[in-house]
Amino acid sequence: MTREIYIAGFVVNIFLNSLLKILIKQKRPNKDKSDSLMSSLMDTAPEAQKEKAKSVHRYGMPSGHAQTIAYSLGFIALTVSNLYVIIAFALLVFITCVQRVLWSRHYVDQVIIGAAVGISMAYLAVKIKTRLMESESHNRSV
Repeated sequence: MTREIYIAGFVVNIFLNSLLKILIKQKRPNKDKSDSLMSSLMDTAPEAQKEKAKSVHRYGMPSGHAQTIAYSLGFIALTVSNLYVIIAFALLVFITCVQRVLWSRHYVDQVIIGAAVGISMAYLAVKIKTRLMESESHNRSV
């Protein structure tokens, strides 16, 4: 059941990212002209037109990469007891988040919010998994 819940949560997490991008509509950094990578609110550069005009991916808030990898880290941290695996995955999350900012694909706040949403979704998925397993266990004993 753990694998199925992980996959279902992963898919929901991806759809949630697209929905949040559509609702928030925050620009990405302009690689050549941005004067701040902390937040789009601090950046006076015009919006970069690299992404397709109708694509949800033209928006940067929240970072999809940060959100999906943080979802995986959160799920692993809550379901696996191997500290080395958790530390290795945390390092991957850190590298991914830093790379998204250094390559001017996201502002720092977009990466932080993406990671927070991903971890929150992982927590919710594990809670659902726990409830389903408790319900299944209860039904077997009745």
